[in-house]
Amino acid sequence: MGFRDPNELPEEVRSVLSKWRETSSGCEVVSPRTQGFSGATIYRIATAAGMFCLRKWPEGGLPQARLRELHRFLRFLADRDINELAVPVPAADGPTLVRLNGRLWQLEPWKPGEADFKQNPSGARLRNAMHALARLHVTAAEYEPTAQGAKWFFQSAAAPSPAVESRLKMIQEWDSNRIRVAQADLDRLHEAGAVADEMLRVFVLCAPKIEAELSSVRESMFCLQPCLRDVWHDHVLFTGDEVTGLIDASAARSENVASDLSRLLGSLLEDDHPRWELALDAYSTVRPLSDRERGLVRLLDRSGVLLSPLHWVEACRSPHTQRNAGVMSHVIGRMTELNARLRSLAESIGGI
Repeated sequence: MGFRDPNELPEEVRSVLSKWRETSSGCEVVSPRTQGFSGATIYRIATAAGMFCLRKWPEGGLPQARLRELHRFLRFLADRDINELAVPVPAADGPTLVRLNGRLWQLEPWKPGEADFKQNPSGARLRNAMHALARLHVTAAEYEPTAQGAKWFFQSAAAPSPAVESRLKMIQEWDSNRIRVAQADLDRLHEAGAVADEMLRVFVLCAPKIEAELSSVRESMFCLQPCLRDVWHDHVLFTGDEVTGLIDASAARSENVASDLSRLLGSLLEDDHPRWELALDAYSTVRPLSDRERGLVRLLDRSGVLLSPLHWVEACRSPHTQRNAGVMSHVIGRMTELNARLRSLAESIGGI
């Protein structure tokens, strides 16, 4: 492997890479920087010590205290043989976060594997994904946060699900006035606007039913613990049938495990209900689920099907998306995928 002289790298990247021993000598940016909808900028870095991910957090992103606790949590899991997560590497002077030009940076190993479950689905892969997630949850339930970090990473034997409350709030925020404003913006976007407009019309039909379902468990008590909260198809990396990466833990905080299960299974299996049951059974061999938790998995999936498209409607309206044809193409693709499940939800409750 040949390494580019660090002097050839962009000044900002060169400067921050010098903070880690692993990247302070020879290294190469082997893929163009990418920017996710979280706003984080990602560089894939090749070094003599292996492949790394250099992450630049967005201005106004997660609080530094939450990131520090997240890094501590990831180290806790890795020290207990949960090896699928990327643990940030300490800089030469100790911290895992480096501040440069007012922005926070971190370096973490680039996890091997491909997010290709849909291209190569199998019972073995599904079972291994469920076992990996269950092992993570069992271990995460033992995590003891710092006093400051307990705001985000805590344990509770009986508390309402934060996801239920946040989804009820989101439904209420998307009132008729907000939808009218969004539809007016979408009128000029042709293909993207047509897909987004259909999503909004189906949302209006389905929202009352899903709101009632969420309200029925608003006061129900569940076991809460640190969870990933954004574990989905594209964040689960496979090498053969084995799970070798669970990437991007930035959304992690405390919730019931049903949140992770609904997010992951909805993205892997969509509406294949028999395989949902097989997957939950596989998970339960490692971390048993109560009947109420199984019910919450289904409810969070249904409400996620309703609400996830709204994120992409907003992405479609953003100036960044509209200026970038590649980003817009990705947004349209995601909206098209989500719209199929949204229509199935509407049909299941008699909305269309």
